[in-house]
Amino acid sequence: MNRRQDLLKPYPFEQLNSLLAGIKPSSEHDFIALSLGEPKHPAPRFLIEKYLEQEGVIRGLATYPPTRGIPELRTAIADFVNRRFNLATNPIDPETQVLPVTGSREALFAFAQTVIDSRIESYTLLPNPFYQIYEGAALLAGSTPVYVPCTEENGYLPDFSGVTAEQWQKCSLLYLCTPGNPTGAVAYIADMQALIRL
Repeated sequence: MNRRQDLLKPYPFEQLNSLLAGIKPSSEHDFIALSLGEPKHPAPRFLIEKYLEQEGVIRGLATYPPTRGIPELRTAIADFVNRRFNLATNPIDPETQVLPVTGSREALFAFAQTVIDSRIESYTLLPNPFYQIYEGAALLAGSTPVYVPCTEENGYLPDFSGVTAEQWQKCSLLYLCTPGNPTGAVAYIADMQALIRL
């Protein structure tokens, strides 16, 4: 058992559910859940039918996909990114730079476990407010989270001015999401370049 597990805080949606327990929305209005981001409607039937028409799909439903994803998917992802960001001179390689995952939490958590060396003291910088997996991944990897405030005065972008020289020196990982989650703030190119230099 990971000895750092006690450092984890309850997931925000669990807290939200306990706060809302017993509260009944007005019957005069439709209830809009602004919590967990998951589909609220079934997939369109025509998409399901089109999917089932593809050769080998039924056979593939009974097996796990390869860990790296199928080559066609990785290639399609790389092609999209290369077109979208005009990367003709330095394109994304589907063999070495694309890894499909079942959701962002899986990738964000696994990445922290890969890049953080738990044998040395380190910091993980994360915007605050933040997507909770940032904190949990850092804690379980043995890194100390540094909460970088995203305030109204700063356009809800992380204000890195309070990060100390020691924290930068011992920074193993910096989580930065643009547009921000949950603020929606978009980082400027100059800010991104400055962070990469740091």
